[in-house]
Amino acid sequence: MKPQSKRTKKYRQSHYEKYAYLTKKHNAKRKGITFNLTFEQFKSVWKKGLHIDRINPLRGYEPDNIQALDPFENCSKGATYDKMQHAMNRNCPF
Repeated sequence: MKPQSKRTKKYRQSHYEKYAYLTKKHNAKRKGITFNLTFEQFKSVWKKGLHIDRINPLRGYEPDNIQALDPFENCSKGATYDKMQHAMNRNCPF
């Protein structure tokens, strides 16, 4: 992973909601997952420190298919016991 430039780091710190939105959108595109959320729709669900999760993983990021979860809930969703133990020892994520 490339180190972040000072400009990127400064933008991320001062526009954390927009940065989270753009990062989620970019990662969805990279993984081939549809992303049909406006910034306002994203903001209405997302809170700092929470993860945006797709309720139905077969569908994309759509207004009626997202929820905000704390990191442990998101990591443990659908996880096996062994993975959960490993995550708890590492403070998540898998």
